[in-house]
Amino acid sequence: MRKNMRYVFIVAVLTVLSACSEFKVEETDVVVKDDKLTNQQQFEQFVENVTKDKEDQVRVVTYTKEEKPLLHLLDYKYNTITLTVEKTEGKKKERLVSTSSCEAIRVDETTNKADYSLTECTDGKDVYLLTIQK
Repeated sequence: MRKNMRYVFIVAVLTVLSACSEFKVEETDVVVKDDKLTNQQQFEQFVENVTKDKEDQVRVVTYTKEEKPLLHLLDYKYNTITLTVEKTEGKKKERLVSTSSCEAIRVDETTNKADYSLTECTDGKDVYLLTIQK
Protein backbone atom coordinates (compact mmCIF):
# COMPACT_ATOMS: atom_id res chain seq x y z
CA MET A 1 0.00 0.00 0.00
CA ARG A 2 2.79 2.39 0.89
CA LYS A 3 4.58 1.73 -2.41
CA ASN A 4 1.37 2.47 -4.31
CA MET A 5 0.94 5.78 -2.46
CA ARG A 6 4.53 6.71 -3.23
CA TYR A 7 3.95 5.92 -6.92
CA VAL A 8 0.74 8.01 -6.98
CA PHE A 9 2.57 10.92 -5.31
CA ILE A 10 5.41 10.83 -7.86
CA VAL A 11 2.97 10.75 -10.77
CA ALA A 12 1.03 13.68 -9.27
CA VAL A 13 4.19 15.76 -8.82
CA LEU A 14 5.33 15.06 -12.38
CA THR A 15 1.91 16.02 -13.71
CA VAL A 16 1.98 19.35 -11.86
CA LEU A 17 5.52 20.08 -13.01
CA SER A 18 4.69 19.33 -16.64
CA ALA A 19 1.66 21.64 -16.45
CA CYS A 20 3.89 24.45 -15.21
CA SER A 21 6.44 24.06 -17.98
CA GLU A 22 7.05 27.02 -20.24
CA PHE A 23 4.97 27.45 -23.34
CA LYS A 24 6.79 26.89 -26.63
CA VAL A 25 5.94 28.84 -29.78
CA GLU A 26 5.61 26.64 -32.84
CA GLU A 27 7.16 27.63 -36.17
CA THR A 28 3.72 28.00 -37.75
CA ASP A 29 2.18 30.11 -34.95
CA VAL A 30 1.00 33.62 -35.69
CA VAL A 31 2.63 35.67 -32.93
CA VAL A 32 1.71 39.14 -31.70
CA LYS A 33 4.29 40.57 -29.32
CA ASP A 34 5.22 44.19 -28.62
CA ASP A 35 2.95 45.35 -31.48
CA LYS A 36 4.92 43.16 -33.92
CA LEU A 37 3.27 40.42 -35.96
CA THR A 38 5.07 37.32 -37.23
CA ASN A 39 3.68 34.77 -39.69
CA GLN A 40 1.14 37.25 -41.00
CA GLN A 41 0.79 35.22 -44.20
CA GLN A 42 -0.28 32.19 -42.13
CA PHE A 43 -3.19 34.16 -40.68
CA GLU A 44 -4.15 35.71 -44.02
CA GLN A 45 -4.21 32.22 -45.58
CA PHE A 46 -6.55 31.03 -42.83
CA VAL A 47 -8.92 33.97 -43.47
CA GLU A 48 -8.84 33.24 -47.21
CA ASN A 49 -9.59 29.55 -46.60
CA VAL A 50 -12.56 30.46 -44.38
CA THR A 51 -13.83 32.71 -47.20
CA LYS A 52 -13.50 29.79 -49.64
CA ASP A 53 -15.18 27.38 -47.15
CA LYS A 54 -11.99 25.30 -46.97
CA GLU A 55 -11.12 23.53 -43.69
CA ASP A 56 -8.11 25.03 -41.95
CA GLN A 57 -6.69 25.88 -38.55
CA VAL A 58 -4.27 28.43 -37.15
CA ARG A 59 -2.94 29.28 -33.72
CA VAL A 60 -2.55 32.92 -32.72
CA VAL A 61 -0.26 33.63 -29.77
CA THR A 62 -0.63 37.07 -28.21
CA TYR A 63 1.59 38.20 -25.37
CA THR A 64 0.19 40.38 -22.60
CA LYS A 65 2.05 43.34 -21.11
CA GLU A 66 3.16 40.90 -18.38
CA GLU A 67 4.70 38.66 -21.09
CA LYS A 68 2.11 35.90 -20.55
CA PRO A 69 0.99 34.04 -23.68
CA LEU A 70 -2.68 34.06 -24.65
CA LEU A 71 -3.43 31.31 -27.17
CA HIS A 72 -6.28 31.39 -29.69
CA LEU A 73 -6.64 28.15 -31.63
CA LEU A 74 -8.96 28.69 -34.60
CA ASP A 75 -10.32 25.59 -36.30
CA TYR A 76 -12.61 26.07 -39.30
CA LYS A 77 -14.86 23.14 -40.30
CA TYR A 78 -18.43 22.80 -41.50
CA ASN A 79 -19.06 26.58 -41.74
CA THR A 80 -18.07 27.11 -38.09
CA ILE A 81 -14.94 28.49 -36.47
CA THR A 82 -14.25 26.69 -33.21
CA LEU A 83 -12.25 28.97 -30.95
CA THR A 84 -10.23 27.54 -28.08
CA VAL A 85 -8.64 30.14 -25.81
CA GLU A 86 -5.92 29.12 -23.39
CA LYS A 87 -4.27 31.38 -20.84
CA THR A 88 -2.47 31.24 -17.52
CA GLU A 89 -3.45 33.25 -14.46
CA GLY A 90 -2.23 33.88 -10.96
CA LYS A 91 1.01 33.17 -9.18
CA LYS A 92 0.51 29.43 -9.60
CA LYS A 93 0.18 29.90 -13.37
CA GLU A 94 -3.15 28.13 -13.44
CA ARG A 95 -4.05 27.22 -17.01
CA LEU A 96 -7.57 28.21 -18.08
CA VAL A 97 -9.15 26.87 -21.27
CA SER A 98 -12.44 27.95 -22.84
CA THR A 99 -14.11 26.99 -26.11
CA SER A 100 -16.80 28.64 -28.20
CA SER A 101 -18.07 28.57 -31.76
CA CYS A 102 -18.22 31.54 -34.10
CA GLU A 103 -19.81 31.96 -37.51
CA ALA A 104 -17.66 34.61 -39.21
CA ILE A 105 -14.51 36.72 -39.28
CA ARG A 106 -15.06 40.48 -39.44
CA VAL A 107 -12.42 42.80 -40.86
CA ASP A 108 -12.61 46.47 -39.89
CA GLU A 109 -10.31 48.32 -42.29
CA THR A 110 -8.96 51.84 -42.23
CA THR A 111 -6.31 53.39 -44.45
CA ASN A 112 -3.44 52.12 -42.28
CA LYS A 113 -4.70 48.96 -40.54
CA ALA A 114 -7.12 46.04 -40.51
CA ASP A 115 -8.63 44.72 -37.25
CA TYR A 116 -9.76 41.08 -37.26
CA SER A 117 -12.48 39.75 -34.96
CA LEU A 118 -14.63 36.65 -34.73
CA THR A 119 -18.37 37.38 -34.77
CA GLU A 120 -21.64 35.59 -34.08
CA CYS A 121 -20.07 33.54 -31.29
CA THR A 122 -22.02 31.21 -29.00
CA ASP A 123 -21.49 33.45 -25.97
CA GLY A 124 -22.95 36.43 -27.85
CA LYS A 125 -19.69 38.39 -27.82
CA ASP A 126 -17.29 39.25 -30.63
CA VAL A 127 -13.69 38.15 -30.07
CA TYR A 128 -10.88 40.50 -31.14
CA LEU A 129 -7.97 38.55 -32.64
CA LEU A 130 -5.33 40.91 -34.02
CA THR A 131 -4.49 43.99 -36.06
CA ILE A 132 -2.49 44.00 -39.28
CA GLN A 133 -0.78 47.26 -40.15
CA LYS A 134 -0.85 48.25 -43.82
